[in-house]
Amino acid sequence: MTVYDLLKDNMAILRRFHRNGVAADSIRFVPVFEDWRRMAGQGAKKQYIEAVLAAKYGYTERYIRMIVRFMQEEVR
Repeated sequence: MTVYDLLKDNMAILRRFHRNGVAADSIRFVPVFEDWRRMAGQGAKKQYIEAVLAAKYGYTERYIRMIVRFMQEEVR
């Protein structure tokens, strides 16, 4: 498979990503957000979750908050 084939086969989803300002490399945030949702669902406080995930993933607490806001945005 070539790059062209990959792009051609996925044009619809890639257009939707582009229209919503979502870069393909944003997939790296999925595990972070899944952990955040799991911990929040267990009743952990947001500040605690941010501190734990920042240490686990090597991000700042502020960056964790940014990831969560980004992942919760509605798409068009």
